Amino acid sequence: MQAVLEHPRQSQNLSSTPRYRVRPHGHHPRLRHVSLEAAVVADFLHRVGHVDIQNLQYVPFMRYMLGEALEACAGAGFSITLNEIARDRATGGFTLNMEGVSDVTDDYVRFGTAVSHLLGSSNHDAMSGTYFARFFVKDTDSSDSYLRQAYRPLTLHTDGTFVSEATEWLLMMKFGEVNATGGESRFLHIDDWDERSRFLNHPLGSHAFQGSRVEECR
Repeated sequence: MQAVLEHPRQSQNLSSTPRYRVRPHGHHPRLRHVSLEAAVVADFLHRVGHVDIQNLQYVPFMRYMLGEALEACAGAGFSITLNEIARDRATGGFTLNMEGVSDVTDDYVRFGTAVSHLLGSSNHDAMSGTYFARFFVKDTDSSDSYLRQAYRPLTLHTDGTFVSEATEWLLMMKFGEVNATGGESRFLHIDDWDERSRFLNHPLGSHAFQGSRVEECR
């Protein structure tokens, strides 16, 4: 999911006691790990289990309702905490999981939708035709997509080039893993990029480019 950050909103009927923790991530000092109590995830899924995925695709308002439901379960300050991490240039990233409560793919979509819409509004994804994309990564895939090819390194790229809206953050989720090892996501913080100053100070570094997709006509 790709989106633009908005000002955090406070949900109604929040739990007065926060039921989440924020700790430094074990793999990188810039990352934070946000953990929810398993009961929080279970409560959230119980509240929103009736929401159909197609309904989320067609009715954007429902996505924000899922966000409010998650914050109501997690406790006061949850959305503010996520926004503070995402907006702080010293960090800017966090990990969060469903604590093993469910392995149903639609539950992952509901949970991811809730988290993303506590941060902001989602962009339209051209690959899927909706606000999110889900796909399989297989060893036999021969597509031209970096995302689907299991053994092709995902090199430095400009994600969101073909998105007309501004893209400020990404949410990526792994739904499951079968007969595979490794494949962890790797991200480079812009301030850790060795050549950042070189490209930033180049005359083209401040030039306004417009990305567009060219469709081939047959």
